[in-house]
Amino acid sequence: MIVDLNTGASVETSATLLDLETLEHNHPAVLAIPFETFGDGRGYSVARLLRRQGFQGLLRAVGDNGLDQLFYLRRCGFDQAEISDEEFELLTPHHLRPFETQLQPAERDA
Repeated sequence: MIVDLNTGASVETSATLLDLETLEHNHPAVLAIPFETFGDGRGYSVARLLRRQGFQGLLRAVGDNGLDQLFYLRRCGFDQAEISDEEFELLTPHHLRPFETQLQPAERDA
């Protein structure tokens, strides 16, 4: 299930998968960045770098993501994230914006 990190709604669009080894992409409308394991943090860095380089398209986190990561994915520049159907049923606005104030700089404010 793909969830919009701004609204919490489900999204049904295709995406072009980014190859993390080459970081090649052709500026598609929706770029998917893979998270192979829960501890794989490369996707966060790639999203921030793409945003700093001016990428204006939608960024989607695909793979091993959980509800507790949605807030941080959005702050790094992601627009969408893949979560399980079970997690989507548990999704609340608190998962998207658990904090009222942030102290660290980010690519996108909550």
